[in-house]
Amino acid sequence: ATGYVASVQIELRELYADAMVAGGDAALALGRERTAVRLASNALVANDLREDAVIVLIKALKASGRMAEADQQYRRYSGRLLRASGHASPSGRLGSLWARSRGPCRLSRPPSTHATGQGGCAFGESATRDPCRARLWVEC
Repeated sequence: ATGYVASVQIELRELYADAMVAGGDAALALGRERTAVRLASNALVANDLREDAVIVLIKALKASGRMAEADQQYRRYSGRLLRASGHASPSGRLGSLWARSRGPCRLSRPPSTHATGQGGCAFGESATRDPCRARLWVEC
């Protein structure tokens, strides 16, 4: 019975991850980036080597303007993949998605004037809602 229970547990974990990835894709299509981030993160908890979950997560983070976090997730996944296989690198699809997020612009912390309400957020939101609390500014 132990072998059967273990195999069912593995199958259910993969079904859960499949559902989370599909839900993340659907949330992105509906413009619900925060939900997509949560669902893709849940899929990675179930299986941290699921590249499709990493792709959805990076797309959602980029759509939310969270470029530094997208970069961090790519690097974490690359490290996990390297440790798991010894020599593998992410697929071309993930690599090109990550490369498109990199460009001539650089990321920096918001200027100190932002907290006082002076200056604007790089994401076009007012300073009164604190839109940049976890985000970085894009300087080109």
